Amino acid sequence: MNSLYIAANIVKRTIGKGKSLLVFLALPALVVSLVVVLLGNSGQQVQVAYANLDQGPLGERLINALQASTGYSFVEAEDTEALRLQVIDKKSVAGLFIPEGYSSKLTSGETPRVEWFELGVSESGIVLKQKLNEQIRGMTGTYRLLSSQIPNSAEAEAAMLQVLSEQQKNKVRAVVENSGLAVNEAISTSMGMLIMFVMMLVNNSISTILDDRTNRTMQRMYAAPVRSYQIMAGNFLGSLFLGTVQILLILLFARYVLRFSFGMPLLQQWLVMECFLLAALGISLAVAGLVRNRNNVATVQTLIVTPTCMLGGCYWPVDIMPEYMQKAANIVPQKWAIEAINRLAAGDGLSQVVLHLGILGLFAVILLGFGAAVLRPSETETA
Repeated sequence: MNSLYIAANIVKRTIGKGKSLLVFLALPALVVSLVVVLLGNSGQQVQVAYANLDQGPLGERLINALQASTGYSFVEAEDTEALRLQVIDKKSVAGLFIPEGYSSKLTSGETPRVEWFELGVSESGIVLKQKLNEQIRGMTGTYRLLSSQIPNSAEAEAAMLQVLSEQQKNKVRAVVENSGLAVNEAISTSMGMLIMFVMMLVNNSISTILDDRTNRTMQRMYAAPVRSYQIMAGNFLGSLFLGTVQILLILLFARYVLRFSFGMPLLQQWLVMECFLLAALGISLAVAGLVRNRNNVATVQTLIVTPTCMLGGCYWPVDIMPEYMQKAANIVPQKWAIEAINRLAAGDGLSQVVLHLGILGLFAVILLGFGAAVLRPSETETA
């Protein structure tokens, strides 16, 4: 409970005033919104029309899998003529026609054909077609593998339906290869801006801890009947809570108010940002432990935030920088967070960004440990 009281105090002192709320919540949301509006297709949800004449279960499973993997809105048409009109009138970006016998052809060892309608080439259409081919290949390969182990075709089909059902529950995962498609510039730029504001908020909360050290408030807390780990945990939880609230509010605002598609599930995007938040806390705590003059903290942390954000690709892609700077970017957590976001947006799963999350976690463990060791409560401010 002592840790929670300390955490609540950190939160109150950091954003307890209206000006602080404006700087750390309203301003980041405004900047990210501008990036999304100027660079992204924040306007409308991508809509896809489809007609499913398949009498078996696999046609419906195909549509469900496409909707889950793309995040697009799928609208059913009555027949092929209605499907064509949806595309011609530009009410849908593309149309899919699943013919009769799709399930039976797939379970007989054939690769079924799905008719494709598109008025013009678009980024959304390319992504959808690529996902469609992936799903058909995946279903065909899965059935062939199961049928080689289960001679009875009915039992093999039942086993395949079970595999697809478990895959939708994320109990069985398919291996997804990077499609090589270019990621919307608005995704990496908006996430870069969010990363910068997260670091600014974390720096401000760490400055509150330094005020306690300078005013000997921290020293008095350590002398009180409160364990030292509770004090450190309270300070850590307060800063972590502030960063988490900022991340969630901005992500939810961009997704559900601006209706911007990041091309990845919210949970995966939030997980990457939380891992970066831990690394940012480590950086700020390490810097706070080394600086002895309270007045120099803001300057030193600004000199760290801006160059590392530039080096890590928050303002421009790392690929356009000279080769030696691209190699130097590996030592800042911003680069690993943005790269993980871009890979998820390009179609990779969490299994493909485990290395990135592990490196962010390593940043956090080393820097938080170092910061906790050098941030001594007994030290006072020096000139």
